[in-house]
Amino acid sequence: MGTASITLVGTLIANPETRQTSRGTTICTFKLPTHEGWGDNQVTTWWRCTLFGKQAEQAADKLKQGSNVVVMGEPKLTEWQGRDGDTRYSAEVICQAWRYGPKSSAGDSRSAGRSKGRGKPVYAADEASLEDLPF
Repeated sequence: MGTASITLVGTLIANPETRQTSRGTTICTFKLPTHEGWGDNQVTTWWRCTLFGKQAEQAADKLKQGSNVVVMGEPKLTEWQGRDGDTRYSAEVICQAWRYGPKSSAGDSRSAGRSKGRGKPVYAADEASLEDLPF
């Protein structure tokens, strides 16, 4: 049985949130919108991205609202009940690595994903996994 992997490119809508576990592990979370389609047919998916340990510390220190970012990790779809009793879903990514996304002249993360430029350094869960990245 294999695992799914996803790479997302987007712009942070708020500063990352950071907390510590009782054992001192840093956890960093942020929301990342991705867009599909154009005009009236555009669909936005809101992803909750979670990082752990050293990469969480680095992300919390370096990322801020408006930062373009590329995250690589394992996608999760969480089902929950809203206050109205309706079933709702949350898209999440448990990140194994992240890097700065390419800068867009218009500040639009959708065009940034098509840029030929490379982002800044990759911050990965472990250096061995860097060889597995497609870029």
